[in-house]
Order: sequence, then structure tokens, then C-alpha cells
Amino acid sequence: MGSLSRREFLKKGVCAAAALACSDSLGRCMSYANTPGATGNRVVWVHDLNATFWDGSTGYYGHYVDQQEVNAMIDRGVKVLTGNSDSVSAWREIVSNYSPGEKIAIKVNMNNCWNLSDCSYTNIDALPQPVNGIIAGLKSIGVSGSDIYVMEPSKILPGRFGDPILALYPDVVIWDAVGTYGHAVTMNSSNPSLLIQHSSPIEDSHLPDQFLDIKYFINMPILKGHGDSAGVSFTFKNNFGLFWEIPKFHPYCFINSPNYSYDRNPLHDIYLNAHIKDKTVLIVGDALFGHRTTNAGPPEVWNTFGGEFPNSFFMSTDPVAVDSVMYDFMNAESGKPATSQLYLHRAMELGLGTHEHWNNATDKVYSSIDFRKIEMSTASRLDIDCGIRDFKAGSAKAQDVKDLIDVYMKTP
Repeated sequence: MGSLSRREFLKKGVCAAAALACSDSLGRCMSYANTPGATGNRVVWVHDLNATFWDGSTGYYGHYVDQQEVNAMIDRGVKVLTGNSDSVSAWREIVSNYSPGEKIAIKVNMNNCWNLSDCSYTNIDALPQPVNGIIAGLKSIGVSGSDIYVMEPSKILPGRFGDPILALYPDVVIWDAVGTYGHAVTMNSSNPSLLIQHSSPIEDSHLPDQFLDIKYFINMPILKGHGDSAGVSFTFKNNFGLFWEIPKFHPYCFINSPNYSYDRNPLHDIYLNAHIKDKTVLIVGDALFGHRTTNAGPPEVWNTFGGEFPNSFFMSTDPVAVDSVMYDFMNAESGKPATSQLYLHRAMELGLGTHEHWNNATDKVYSSIDFRKIEMSTASRLDIDCGIRDFKAGSAKAQDVKDLIDVYMKTP
């Protein structure tokens, strides 16, 4: 196992250097090296106060994100999620059996960019740095940039988003509604697998033609509220952006609508389509800033994060479990109607994943969801004990433990 540099480890802190051991909320050592392939209903929360450095008012918040920190967070998250001690093995598990030419789509959330003249820098929207972190992981296992699709089929991807991605990875293909970067999503195929016949009285929906080529789908929602209409907007709702006629879904999923339906909800109709259900291999909830109440305002600091921005990612392969965890954070912050999480009850009934709420906002303990927290900027005595254990087992190096002790000594 390779060892992180002293500088890198001091910067990132917590756990044994390759995420082989951490402490969970119950104070136990958790060895991920011994549980490969342990995604299931695991949800990984990665937190790093060093990820962003916006003062809340100066300029565009997206210019105040540390790409190196974000890469490290994504890297650590996939290792803990999959139970692998190195990121290459972790990514090979996420996109298992990848072969050159097979397409991997990353669906982002640029909800507030209907056109380039109405694409505010202030609203909460997708950031390029988390996408770059995922691309870096895919590249590490030999995925060609031409096999990576960054997509927002119903909206416009502005230069502030696409340019930083292409600056690092010029061969990546960026798709949006109008072809801002030369690739416009199409919906012309007559292939019946792309059609979604809704359980509610909504006309059929057509997935982008590009899904016929896509083998792996990575969903990147944002941790944000959705006012009094949907309450929250996470993984399931991010899929609405795959279609051009989004408003037609709203009467049947908005909790304040007289036509809202528990068991005839387009959120589930879409996810049950084989192109979504069977191809989704990873969900990365972007909570670097998020929004504590709405889906169309500038980021605000969160009370539940100590008056800071969340500086977090939520990662899983279970859409229901990760939305359940993100809902608990959102509900603790701003209070949400109980009806805004009913879609998760129904999703679990449909076999799409595990729904559960934590015991309380302090302990954050789940009995069914395998919830793991990674704190990248502090270290505890238990983390040192776990690191020593792994050193004795041969899965960590002496320098890793020494660096961990140094972090512990600097932790407030």
C-alpha cells in the first residue's frame, strides 16, 4: 500500500492514510480493507472544512473551491463506499467490467440555467470541481475522456461550468440542451426502451437518445430544498433534468398540489426505467454549499454545520438511502413537511433501496442504512488507535501513523 506524503496527510487528516480504518459514530474501529464490495445501502458522508473558502458575498462562490481537496474527498469516499484500500480498485468496482468505447454519463444539476441570458451566478447550481474529481477517478483506471459524457439534457451548461472541466480534460464530451460545447442532446429515437409510460395521466416521456450508448450512469444531485412545492430536491428529482418538458411532472410530485399522488409519482416511473435503475452505478450528492431552503437562491451558511457551508459529499449506490440521509440533514436544518419524504417510502416499497431516518441530529445513528462519516480535517485518539491496529496488521505504514498523530496534536 502506498503512503500519502506528509504534507498531504497533514492537510487532510483523519483515519489511517488510505482510509483503511476510521471510527464510526458508535466509537468502533471500522476496517474497510476487509469488506470489499460492501456498497449495498452504505451511505458515505465526507466532510472537509478546507474544501471551500468563500466569504459569502464576494464574487461567484464557485471560484472559491479547492480542487485538490475535492479530489481527495471523492477519492476517500469511493474507497470507503466500496471497501477498497486503493482508489483504482474502488473505481474499477464502481464501473465494473468497463471496456474502451463504453460510455459513462455524469448527470449534473444546472436547474437555474434555462438559457445563457438567464443563468445567474448567484443561484445554487452544479459546480465543475466535483465533476473533475469524478473524472480524475475514472481516468485513473484508464477511462478515455471521449467515453465520459457530462450531461444536463434540459438546460444550458455555461462557460463557468464547462470551461474548467475542458481545461483539465479536453477530450471529455459535454452534452446540454442546445449544444453549447458542440453536443446537443437528441430525443428522436423510436427505440421503445427510451419511453417511459407514466402511472399518472402524463404523456409518455422520452429519455435522451444518448442513453442507448450509455452503460454507466452517475447521478450528481445537489443538497438543496425546494420550497413548499417538493420540499427537497435530491437524487430522484435530479432525473427530471433528463427531459425537456419538466413542468408536466410537477402536479403529480409536488406535495402542495391537489393532484399529488403517493403511488403514481413520476419520480418513481423514471427511476424504474431500466436505463436509469440498471445503469446507475454511483450517486454523489454535492453538498459543498447546497441550499438550506430552496433550489434557486444563493448559498447560505448552515446552522447545523456550525455556521459554515456544508463542505460535504454524500456518496452511495442506493438512491433511497442517500436521499434519506440528505433529507435528514435538510430537515434538521430547516424543517420539512413529512409529506416531502413520502416518495422515499414508496421507493422502498418498489424495491429501489432502503429508507430510514436517523435517531437524532446529534448522534446520526441508523439501524438499517450503513452510514459512514469521514472527517477530513480533524483526528481523534480512536483514529490513532485504529491506525496502529492497521500498522500491526501490515495495512498501514509507520509514517501514516506518525502523520495521524501530528494531525491529532493540531486538532482543536
